[in-house]
Amino acid sequence: MKYKFITVNKEIIKINLFDADDSITVTEPDNIIAFQSEHSYLREDYIFDEIKITYKRKTKIKGPSTTFIKSSSQSSIRILKINQDNQFIFNLNILFYTKDIKVNISLEDMKHIPFKNNMFRYECCGIGEVGYYAEGDLIEIDLEENETIFINPNNVLGYTKDISYEMRTYGNDTAALKMDYHYKFIGKGKILIQTQSMDSDITQVINNKSDNFIKRTLKEFIPFLNIVWK
Repeated sequence: MKYKFITVNKEIIKINLFDADDSITVTEPDNIIAFQSEHSYLREDYIFDEIKITYKRKTKIKGPSTTFIKSSSQSSIRILKINQDNQFIFNLNILFYTKDIKVNISLEDMKHIPFKNNMFRYECCGIGEVGYYAEGDLIEIDLEENETIFINPNNVLGYTKDISYEMRTYGNDTAALKMDYHYKFIGKGKILIQTQSMDSDITQVINNKSDNFIKRTLKEFIPFLNIVWK
């Protein structure tokens, strides 16, 4: 596989595959804006349900071809190299990955779910490359051994698998009462942060930012609770 960014801000990437064994999997097929090959059957769409909870459409492109893929929200596309020493977990915004990468979808730890807007995480392992996009700018943070940092969950794209974390607030009692729960990462490891999170911001407006996961769920399934519980 060879790739080239064809816009100044890297919103569109051109990917060339050269032989029958070369392939990529695109996790957001609607972002494919052009496909060129002598054989149209080299693109195969499928639905997977690894955790039997949700269905997600994917596209596999295999063999000599050229594919143009755009990011979402006009965000910049980035490439992360994965190997045995830096297995990675993404929360969101994976766009595609190469043939020797395996992405396993798993539920977030149950004790963390009430403090996040998404229940799932994507564990990337193998050797290859993952294409993803960052809304706003991308910040890469490398924590040293036992170094800590607090980060808003809406801005965390992903982190190395071996880094430890918990969901906490920080500051005095007044700060904690007015604060959403944050990741408290404990190094050693790498963290990817996006400076904006448009989808998360929209979700919070719709669901009411002050509501946690449990309150939103109760409001959804108990009649009239939405009127009583503001």
